[in-house]
Amino acid sequence: MSHSSGQDNLLLILNQYETAFKIRESGCDVITFQEVRSDEDRNQLHELRSLLPQYKWLSFAVAHDVDIMDGVYIRHWQREGIGILSRYPIESQSVQRLTYTKGPDSNRRIALHVNIAFPDPGIIHFVIVHLSYDRYQQCGNMHDILQSEQTQKSEYLVILGDFNAYPDFEGPFQLFNSSSWDSNNPCIRKNRRLNFLKHLRPLSDAWRLSGIKGGNTFSNMPAPGMVSRPDRIFVSANLAIAGAELMGDGHAYKSRFLYHILWHRVGRVIDVMRDSWLGQRGRSCVHDCGPHASCRCGVCVGGNGDQNVCMLPDCAECSAVQYNFYCLAIIVLITLSVQLIYGALQVLLTLNDQSKKNRSSAEKETGIFGSCCLCDPELYRSINARIRRHRRSLLCRIWPFLLLPPMVLVMVTVLLLCLYVAIVMFVFKDAFDDVSSVLPEEFFPSDHLMLSVLIHKQ
Repeated sequence: MSHSSGQDNLLLILNQYETAFKIRESGCDVITFQEVRSDEDRNQLHELRSLLPQYKWLSFAVAHDVDIMDGVYIRHWQREGIGILSRYPIESQSVQRLTYTKGPDSNRRIALHVNIAFPDPGIIHFVIVHLSYDRYQQCGNMHDILQSEQTQKSEYLVILGDFNAYPDFEGPFQLFNSSSWDSNNPCIRKNRRLNFLKHLRPLSDAWRLSGIKGGNTFSNMPAPGMVSRPDRIFVSANLAIAGAELMGDGHAYKSRFLYHILWHRVGRVIDVMRDSWLGQRGRSCVHDCGPHASCRCGVCVGGNGDQNVCMLPDCAECSAVQYNFYCLAIIVLITLSVQLIYGALQVLLTLNDQSKKNRSSAEKETGIFGSCCLCDPELYRSINARIRRHRRSLLCRIWPFLLLPPMVLVMVTVLLLCLYVAIVMFVFKDAFDDVSSVLPEEFFPSDHLMLSVLIHKQ
């Protein structure tokens, strides 16, 4: 059984493939997720399960609507929630709406309760959570969750998720263990109603039970480096931990998906060019690029927050004019590619004809270039006969280059392609700069690691 969570770890298609790869690699039976996006037609968890057919059971619950940034013209994911995938049958499920307590975090929080039937030890009750980022609102979240478990009285219990834990604020997690009950606990000082937890059966931190040091799972991007341990799994005393592991190193992700990351950014810039040509106005990124980056043409690039951001139609590198150039560049590329293929075929056909003639005439003189097939004089023959043969061809009237001798046509086309590449690099220089300005955090599938543990009955 395992737990996986992460900020935006399902937001990009690339991350879905990386997440699926990690899950298959881990061999976990149960996976839980936070910040899963959905709308009327799509759900990221359903899309992920299509890559993992062995996980036949799924549960998902919406927590709250997604806040849309001001000025964003793109209609994107509308809701966010938490979910679970399982190899074993989900017997029952329910959603607990956690009481909203006054504080800076306005997001509504939920707990997803799921009973899963295993061959051994049988039914295990899972509670999937994503607590508030505010310390004292976390205390309120824990009050509701633990009070609910006091009435559930499940034999085997696992509470897991993104607890948004801070290294200097362990109060909410000390509530799991009645043996460490402390009236000076900041949660208890804030809310005396938590006294009932003295009589709650204790839950233990699975990572601590494994005996492994460290355990930090969250990186404060853009400087990768694990700084805290918000992702945790707590188990009841009748469950034991046989092992624990952290997965999701960004170096492996970068080596597998660097090309795909760049290609995705190219496609995004082209899409925004088209949007600008269609008259769209506003912000082209659906997500916040953070304090060290800016949104330009649908991608995040290095910059000082929003100081370098550009709104459509004021982005020069993805304007309507640039889209016209892009369409023209595609037409020219197709034309030159067809011309090159035509010339190469003409070279092959000419050489084939010459080979047949050489075999039929043992005394044929090939001239000083006869030792090299690409120097065959026939490849550079005068175009007069060719013009007479094709003078009625509409295609040759439209595109006279086709009347050139085969080898000359190939060489001219190669030179034109070199010129084409130089012009494209000049015209789209700023757009290419946006594409290549990949932020360090884009080389990580998430700013959280995946935590997995092996659980068995005591």
